[in-house]
Amino acid sequence: MLTHLRASARAFRRNAPVVIGLLVFAIALANLLDVVWPGMADHFHLLGYLLPQRAAPWAHALAAPVAMLVLGLGWALAQRRRAALAIAVGGLGVMAVTAAGVRHWGDAVACGLLAIGLYALRGAFPVVPAPAAVRQSLVRLPFAAAGAFVIGVLAVLVARGDAVPELSGTDVVRESLALLAWRSGPADFPTAFNWLPEALALVGIVALVVVLAPLLRRPPFVPDPQTAVARRRVDDLASRHDSGSLSQFVLRPDHHWLFSDDRDAVLAYQVEAGVFLVAGDPIGNPDAIPGLVAKAADTAARHGLLLGVMAGAEGMRPHWRQVGLRAAYLGDEAVVDAPTFSLEGRAIRKVRQSVTRVQREGYSARLERVRDLAADERDALERFRRERRDGEPERGFSMAGHRIADPGSQPSWVAVATGPDGAIAGVMHFVPGHRGTTQSLSMMLRAPETPNGLMEFLVVQAICGFRDMGVTDVSLNFVTGGRYFREHHTAVQRMRNRSWRVADRWFQVKRLEKFTEKFFPRWDARYVMHPGLALGYLRIGMAAMWAEGQIARPRELVRLGSARRAPAEQQDAVEARS
Repeated sequence: MLTHLRASARAFRRNAPVVIGLLVFAIALANLLDVVWPGMADHFHLLGYLLPQRAAPWAHALAAPVAMLVLGLGWALAQRRRAALAIAVGGLGVMAVTAAGVRHWGDAVACGLLAIGLYALRGAFPVVPAPAAVRQSLVRLPFAAAGAFVIGVLAVLVARGDAVPELSGTDVVRESLALLAWRSGPADFPTAFNWLPEALALVGIVALVVVLAPLLRRPPFVPDPQTAVARRRVDDLASRHDSGSLSQFVLRPDHHWLFSDDRDAVLAYQVEAGVFLVAGDPIGNPDAIPGLVAKAADTAARHGLLLGVMAGAEGMRPHWRQVGLRAAYLGDEAVVDAPTFSLEGRAIRKVRQSVTRVQREGYSARLERVRDLAADERDALERFRRERRDGEPERGFSMAGHRIADPGSQPSWVAVATGPDGAIAGVMHFVPGHRGTTQSLSMMLRAPETPNGLMEFLVVQAICGFRDMGVTDVSLNFVTGGRYFREHHTAVQRMRNRSWRVADRWFQVKRLEKFTEKFFPRWDARYVMHPGLALGYLRIGMAAMWAEGQIARPRELVRLGSARRAPAEQQDAVEARS
């Protein structure tokens, strides 16, 4: 019971900023709609406590800009900004004092209690402004105040002839300060300049926004760059610990690394579109992984980033659940059991026929360690890869390599098919799992003029070669939504099956699933870990598609092709230093 209550309290604190932000956002939106369709309610009832009775005629005109300001505040609260919390608490406190001054005790108590409640939840708002943002606001403050004051004085001087009663020199300053602060000054402007109070109040709002804007922005997050020392540590963890078939992909050059406090576990991530996107599973000492997961959640929260995980394994779901993430099925990883694989039997006869036909046409294959290849052979394979990719980087945030090379100290393997003329016809690159007992397909390429069945031939040669070496599992392709093609027993499954087949016209996932199914693999489910909100799930999906290279980032639309190849060049430099 006590554990359940603690879990409920953690969930409440975790979700409180979003609920509060959405509530403030909804109130501001209702007031904004009230400006468009008057009569919905008495807009900004609480704002009336900040305005004297004489200012009531122009309070309605300020409803729209103030509502926009509160909309921004609500969004910042939902993003867990500590500065937004301070502004909300301060505003509620001023409203409570003002309401008490006019003896509206119920409203005063309500505002006071809300301010106290928000302050008590300050721990749920961990996103603190960067020191540079604080300095920027302090620098802006005198300029914004001076600019607003000058505009106010000049405007009142121009409109002084319309003032009732007439304004003296001192009264001009008092009137300007009052109107900039949304108060009614010593005079009225009943005729030609009756719009002046609203205009100067709007100037005051703009000045306030200019000063506060840096405090409400998400603090910049600068990941630690890859270094030779860090890379050696990651390589050591991947070599010593059994962390699944995707462990070697954490060494991709476009990843950043987050270590546990004792540096006995690590995870790979990228920051895309405000999302702290983790690639696959953490690797390292199992005892250090829970602390690393908590550290990742804390790092994302302190920087205002949404935490998400792509291609997480079933066994990691309880760890991510402890930090508030839910699991949504992403797809299946196809893993072939190498010791039991065979071309014998009726079920696999089509693959056997393809292999026989390709061999009869004069094609052959070999499986070799990349480090054992001669320099000219490696160069030929790299040229083949670049020609097939046409200068584009290899797609794959968590399940693909970027070039044919050993990602770390463990040897990678390459299966090469050659044609009757001795030219390279197809290539498969495999990276090792724990101590080489698992091999994961990192890259699969073929020449366009090769016959059908060549890739089946190359897969069979690779699996048989690994089987003879004592490899237990060979991880082939990853099929997004694979189970949706295979499940059609219930009405819901049939509907999902039809929908997925329609979507396959654009994504062509079924073709990959059908190809992989020929080798009778074991399907291991992989998941997206997300915070549970629909908007958050969509943001994680967009960030993942950018990281995977499925869609171009906005900045890449105007980037030259040479800049896209920069990660590979950076990787070469890092490995040269190490």
